[in-house]
Amino acid sequence: MKKIKCLLILSIMMVFAASCGAEDEPTKSPEMLYTEIAKTAYAQLTLQATGQVFPTPTFTFMPPYTNTPPLFTNTPFQTAVPTSVPPGGGPNISACDAIEFVNDITIPDGTEMPPGAAFIKIWRVKNSGTCTWNSEYRLIYYFGEAMGAAATHQLTTETVAPGETLDISIDMVAPAQEGHYFSYWILRNDKGENFGIGLIADPIYVEINVVISTVTETATPTSTQISVVETATFTPAATETPTEIPTATTATP
Repeated sequence: MKKIKCLLILSIMMVFAASCGAEDEPTKSPEMLYTEIAKTAYAQLTLQATGQVFPTPTFTFMPPYTNTPPLFTNTPFQTAVPTSVPPGGGPNISACDAIEFVNDITIPDGTEMPPGAAFIKIWRVKNSGTCTWNSEYRLIYYFGEAMGAAATHQLTTETVAPGETLDISIDMVAPAQEGHYFSYWILRNDKGENFGIGLIADPIYVEINVVISTVTETATPTSTQISVVETATFTPAATETPTEIPTATTATP
């Protein structure tokens, strides 16, 4: 009720203020004023009765702008490594031709030798495939340091049946410069197909370290001093042998 009274009083004051400000308008009768006041109060009460609520404006908080540079991932590019593939293509992965490495007969891995030294490398391998090797099979230089060896060698002059072993030897020369060297070799069958150790066809290789010797040679004297020692020979004196004196015998008469 207090709100209604306040609204009525406020409406009356507004009507009187409007009537005072309009000099040219005709004077309204009290009945007309009360009618306008009643309409205004009725409108205010109707608005409250409907419960109409005007939405309160809301503001969305925006975070301050930060100039953050984008992050880039430094992914290195893969560098292709050139591979020297001899004629005949890559290794032939087949059960027909394969070898099993047995051991190094000469020049074990990491052998040290002086620059330019000549040597013979011998591998012992086993025919682990199902095909028999013949005189048309070859040992082929694959990659690494050739070490003065020919690029192609006859593997055998006879036949090597599956399960048999073979000693492969080649003449080589150590490089002239100091360093750690590898020389890789692979086998080739009579069809021109390369093969190696097992089904993955790894090559056989020689590994050496070329070093310059720092040993200083010591000169050996050629003259030999001979000492002569005189030895005195003692000769014992002669011993006189006593002479037996005969005893006189007297005859009894």
